[in-house]
Amino acid sequence: MKRLVALGAVAMIALGGGVAVAASQPAAGQSNDHRIPSSIRRVGLTELNGANEHVVRAGEITGSRAKALVKDFNALNRRPPGPYACPADRGLRRVARFAAGGTVWVANEGFCGAVTVVRDGQRQHALSDSKAFASDLKADLATIRPTREHVPTSLRTVELARRNQLAGPITRRRTVTGHSAAKLVETFDSLALVPRDAVHCNVAGGPQTIVRFRTKSHRWDATESACTNVVVTRDGKPLPTLIGSAKWERLVQRELRN
Repeated sequence: MKRLVALGAVAMIALGGGVAVAASQPAAGQSNDHRIPSSIRRVGLTELNGANEHVVRAGEITGSRAKALVKDFNALNRRPPGPYACPADRGLRRVARFAAGGTVWVANEGFCGAVTVVRDGQRQHALSDSKAFASDLKADLATIRPTREHVPTSLRTVELARRNQLAGPITRRRTVTGHSAAKLVETFDSLALVPRDAVHCNVAGGPQTIVRFRTKSHRWDATESACTNVVVTRDGKPLPTLIGSAKWERLVQRELRN
């Protein structure tokens, strides 16, 4: 069932895992130029679903992916005013947060072919969505893990182990707590999914590290060996493989050396 919608005053914004509503109209005389600095190389993304704006996934993209999304956004055209015939709203929202020089732009895509934009809390003119922006945003969000797979940020105890060979005995064990454990949880939750078209590493053998997160309800094991990809299980069942970041590698190795 289609809906006739006049794009008006409301824009959904996702910031820090939460959702806010901006209801202000564009200010009189406000510039129509929505373009953002092409130098931005880090973009925050959030996917919301359902009437209660449930956060399905949230994270960041960097480098070439961020550059491409900035380019797509800057190519969007201003949306003409007036009502539009829209498909039924299924509650899906994709939100991109761009920041540069103290200025923040939040672009909300997902309904009626429009991209609503808020700049530093002020509603801008709506933009017409494009295939390039929509497809890149969808593909970028697909690299971000669902929040249901995250380790709770309240966890303050993490177990680490290392073996010199995949089939060998554990040669080093360590339990970290407090701030160090919190940093491991935060960094683990920020790791991205391995892209579907990635070339898989076939190297076997060598040392292996194991990082275990344990709560009353679940247990996550994150293991790495010769290949840099992070193999994850929860309660013994496999979860999607992750890409180990430089920060993750540094934290794990530092804690195992202590």
